[in-house]
Amino acid sequence: MKVLLVSPIPTDPAVAGNRVRIGALFTALVRLGHDVTFGYVPYYDEPADYDKLTQRLGSQFRILHAAAPPFQSIAAKLQRKVKWKFRFKSAHSWRVDEWFDEGLVPQLRRLQARESFDCVLIEYVYLSKIASVLPPPVRTIIDTHDLFGDRHIRSLDAGSGPYGFATTVTEETSALNRADAVIAIQQEEADYLRRTISPEVFTVGHLIDLDVSPLPDPGGTRMLFVGSSNPYNVQALEWFLDRVFPRIRREIPDAELAIAGPVGRERTWPNGTSVLGAQESLAAAYADATVVINPALFGTGLAIKTIEALSYGKPVVATPAGIRGLEGDFHGALLLAKTPDAFVEQVLELLENGAARSAMSHQAIAASGEWQRRQLTMLNAAIVGQQPRPATV
Repeated sequence: MKVLLVSPIPTDPAVAGNRVRIGALFTALVRLGHDVTFGYVPYYDEPADYDKLTQRLGSQFRILHAAAPPFQSIAAKLQRKVKWKFRFKSAHSWRVDEWFDEGLVPQLRRLQARESFDCVLIEYVYLSKIASVLPPPVRTIIDTHDLFGDRHIRSLDAGSGPYGFATTVTEETSALNRADAVIAIQQEEADYLRRTISPEVFTVGHLIDLDVSPLPDPGGTRMLFVGSSNPYNVQALEWFLDRVFPRIRREIPDAELAIAGPVGRERTWPNGTSVLGAQESLAAAYADATVVINPALFGTGLAIKTIEALSYGKPVVATPAGIRGLEGDFHGALLLAKTPDAFVEQVLELLENGAARSAMSHQAIAASGEWQRRQLTMLNAAIVGQQPRPATV
């Protein structure tokens, strides 16, 4: 099938989980045999490496020009100012189409008329209007990395502060109903969507990099944290450095923490930390890691960086938010830590016990292979519009 993947997020540089997922979707669709075009909508002042985008996407790369959101009426702007003044949580919420540039409509119609796509895969609900402006034969799918309905409330309640786009549940539901199908990134969210919206719902978790190979245990006492600079990752890292890391260092003085990705912003780092910064490839960082940690305190969607670590065969210690969407599939391949005490205990156990790391690594590798097979099957089913038959015993 001819597929147009429309995204406001670039695939490169791959410095955040959403970029990694979008790049993996494009690669997986191509390997599944579809003719895929990437339509990039550069909404934000985010770094985009156009040389790498062109290298990855080749002749299938299109740029759809759009102004930066939001797009509000004067009345809506005044209403938001009042909400900000009185510190209402709703001041952090947007109407879905306030983040949609109407200038995209004629560009998409011209592109469709010229290239005749069978299916359009839309990244993020705030571009959902695309699904209502294309002719009916085109199959439209919205990929939900995150559910944005009342996300601002959950984020504020978790102490993370608002970040990025958020809307109401009613707005999100109405927007998702524009499409023929919706992709959920994990099963709990898929179950919720099936109760809430009319379109078909398919569960497609993060697709593992097909070129990744499991890495041997390097031994040693190095922990690795990988993250973008969003406030949820910053909060998680600060929590670990404050509540967990000093206690691990008291027990194992030479224990070290490597920090990869833009989350390693400028600050005063404690002894035992190594800031790797943004990495073109994380293979070397994972190769040197004895244990990977994900101390996320808040998050939506799927814990993509946890999946990535598991695909390398790395033992992982994570909070409940750090394993969201993975509990059943990777049982035995990661350790859950609900408190700082538990986190300290679990990390110490793995740093000191090579046999335990080896057992977890083998489980992670086996589970990753089965995970990838299921995600590819479901992704293809979403594109062609046919739910896969349940396996028979």
